[in-house]
Amino acid sequence: MQDMREFVQAIQKSRGLSVAELAARLGYKSQTSVARIMQDKANIDSVSRFCQLLKDHEGLALTDEETGALNRILERKKLSRAEYAATDILRQLLREDPPLLDPLLVNPHTGDRQHLLERYMPMTDLRFTVLNCEAMPIFGALAQLTSLGKAEVEHLMYSDQSLLRTVMTIQSVLPILHDARYYGGMSFVEREVILSNPKGILMADVMVCEYHKDGIPWYDLVLFQSRREGMFFSFPGDAGTVHRMMTGARETAVPIRNAGIPDLQNGYEAYLRYCCDLEKDRAVYRIKPDFGMEQVPVDIWVRALREGPLAENASVLGEIDELAELVKQRQSNAFAKKQAQHHVFKQRAVWKFVRTGRLSDQFWGFRTLTMQERLLTLRTMLHQHMENPYYKLHFLKDEDSMRDEEIICYEGVGLSIIKAGTDYNLESSHSEFMVTQPEFLRMFRNFFLHSILPYSVQPEYKTRKILLEMIEYCQSNLEE
Repeated sequence: MQDMREFVQAIQKSRGLSVAELAARLGYKSQTSVARIMQDKANIDSVSRFCQLLKDHEGLALTDEETGALNRILERKKLSRAEYAATDILRQLLREDPPLLDPLLVNPHTGDRQHLLERYMPMTDLRFTVLNCEAMPIFGALAQLTSLGKAEVEHLMYSDQSLLRTVMTIQSVLPILHDARYYGGMSFVEREVILSNPKGILMADVMVCEYHKDGIPWYDLVLFQSRREGMFFSFPGDAGTVHRMMTGARETAVPIRNAGIPDLQNGYEAYLRYCCDLEKDRAVYRIKPDFGMEQVPVDIWVRALREGPLAENASVLGEIDELAELVKQRQSNAFAKKQAQHHVFKQRAVWKFVRTGRLSDQFWGFRTLTMQERLLTLRTMLHQHMENPYYKLHFLKDEDSMRDEEIICYEGVGLSIIKAGTDYNLESSHSEFMVTQPEFLRMFRNFFLHSILPYSVQPEYKTRKILLEMIEYCQSNLEE
């Protein structure tokens, strides 16, 4: 990554300017101030002002790529090394899944060298037990095996609540996090315990794979030495000894998925109450493809439920009036409280709702919304966006670069990652992951406010224009 000197030199070269000429264009009386910034001798306020002058100068006309590079340089200067590393991982986390990395497994006794997928793809009924490995890019490969029904994965982790370890863990498991064949459990220990632990293997990056060969049980023990490579040893028999060594981690592990969500038998009413409690009296920062049913007017919400797939079996959900009261509370949480509510959406996804009446994560018990209902919903959101100082709706600029999971930061409580395209059927595929590490929440909030909102979303006037175009579409099709 470029530093400030390299960035400014690249700008000079591409625009044909000396340091003195660049300083003059930006309004500096001499080149000394710019030279000090290039030499990393200026304070953060001076550097921030310089960066803003560069971005605002029409004659220099920074490209989007140059602006992004400048923002990252400034961000790195403002943050500690650990914070910047965590922020950089978070930036990747919000994007689509990275290319699949397939670690190399080497048997030091036989010299066999095989990639993980090459070794295990031909097999079935695999059972993987993974310890730690938050920095190992193995979960994309394991996700391929679980998605094909070939394997189940138990993942046990130790964490010292450190910021960087937390972010690395989220990034590593995201490819497999929402697979029903994956279980993740985390045990929290003090950093000193991790560093001085006498049990050795319990704090290592280890993977055990159990399988059958010629009708006989075997297992591989893999010890990872680096991000791309691990040593594996094959043994006949079961892996009981290794599992007994992991008993402590297994007994103290707290599930990382669906943690805190009401028991499935309590149903949708309990889930709505859970959401109300999360949203109540706190700021919310949300990134998702389109808006949720909690932002649909209550009367529309009730009609869509009464006339939906559960019309003949409403008892599955409980009393409609009770559900409607919970939705009113959620709408009050969204529109009436005096804490910031920022919602970042994808324009293309919202347009799909406008045309089809279906949200990307529409609750399975609702019918499709009519054109009239879509129109009223959009008018409600535009009104709140324009008149409510605490509620703001934003559309992404480069929406193809942002993943489809719903990512919600409830200030002071946690950050939730919800499976893309969920239908909130709590008895089937719905999956959530809640991160509660305080430093992580602080970092995400700052990242959202100082990186996502200033640089990644459309300006307010364009957001308003897009909403008005959607409303006009509904009106014109309503008339037809």
